[in-house]
Amino acid sequence: MPFGEYVPMRPLIERVNSMAELVNDYTPGREYKVFETSGPHEFSTVICFESSRSDLVGRMVREGAEFLLIVTNDAWFGKTAAAEQHFRITRMRAAEYGVPIVQAANTGISGFINADGTVAKRSGLDMRIVLSEEVVLSGGATLYAKIGFIFPYAYLLVASVGLALAAWRRENV
Repeated sequence: MPFGEYVPMRPLIERVNSMAELVNDYTPGREYKVFETSGPHEFSTVICFESSRSDLVGRMVREGAEFLLIVTNDAWFGKTAAAEQHFRITRMRAAEYGVPIVQAANTGISGFINADGTVAKRSGLDMRIVLSEEVVLSGGATLYAKIGFIFPYAYLLVASVGLALAAWRRENV
């Protein structure tokens, strides 16, 4: 994640702002790991704000994850709306891909999110609490999870064909 795990264009930014020196550059992993449980189900883990990356979550689901576990440090947000926004982004990922998600935050919001994006159980901000809930699997991923990010391209194709037909009609009228 830019500025959290690495600084893009570091030499340029360090000339403008010395704060860039405080961020270490981490090397991202090369594989999407799906973990087996003692039962027949598999899951993947998402680290911190990676849950905002639809492509990353989608890849994990397509690799076989039936539910996701997000481990996050939202302490740097303080008592702002950012932790709530992070939790809502996670809810969107659950509904988008049709998989339940468990989010465990050290100071942010922890909770259990059903595959349709509804919240089964959650904590408040900056609470020391133990939550327990059964993770209910959905039984199947959404169409979006299966086919991916093709809708914008399909819309572009339909619009292009429509414009081409309109131009052709204008010339032949």
